[in-house]
Amino acid sequence: MTLKKCQDCKTEYQDQDAKNFGHCPNCDSTFWTLTEAEASRTPQKNRIGEIRTDLPTLTKRENNSINSQASEDVEMAKFIANQNESNRALISAQNKTTHAVRSLAITFVAAPIISVAIIVAIFFASASGNSGLIIFTAILGTVILIATLVVSLNELAKSKIY
Repeated sequence: MTLKKCQDCKTEYQDQDAKNFGHCPNCDSTFWTLTEAEASRTPQKNRIGEIRTDLPTLTKRENNSINSQASEDVEMAKFIANQNESNRALISAQNKTTHAVRSLAITFVAAPIISVAIIVAIFFASASGNSGLIIFTAILGTVILIATLVVSLNELAKSKIY
């Protein structure tokens, strides 16, 4: 609680909990000064190493309460560390499963569909009678199937199931 004096209307007022924060309640001025009684009061400072007698001492019961709180904090920290380790293990297992499922999907879903598409493309190329187109389609189909196999094996390697 501070005692202030407005510079415009010269009224003194107490700014309890900064209710009028920087404004005079009388004229709403933002110019104020601390009154002499408030300004002359200086806080008492302790020197380094001086024992403060104004602080209450802890009873044995309060000290035990603080120690039990500290032990509860240590137990909570251990619990959180165990949970984090458990979560990391679960995330790792989920990632392995995800990569294994992707490998299976590529091998048993995407590869047959791509193979059928390549066979159809080679069939239409054969129907046209253009040998260059047939060779190009066959080479392109082989490259695509090899790339599909490589992607499937990479996903299987990421799953670390070997």
